[in-house]
Amino acid sequence: MKINSEIKRARRSMGLSQGALARRLGVHTSLISHWELERRTPRRSNVQKLALEFPPLSVFLTMSEAQALLEKR
Repeated sequence: MKINSEIKRARRSMGLSQGALARRLGVHTSLISHWELERRTPRRSNVQKLALEFPPLSVFLTMSEAQALLEKR
């Protein structure tokens, strides 16, 4: 499973809208949409914020997965 679908799943499981998650992370709502639609990949700083917001997501983000995300930037 890709990080993009995991973000969406985690957000929905907490009952958050894209706007609510964006406010919690300090990013624009459209950025959340771009992540979920695989148009953009979260930057390292945002991956860290996501892991803090969604602890189960941090388990998904193994070091190799995080490295792959960083290399795509």
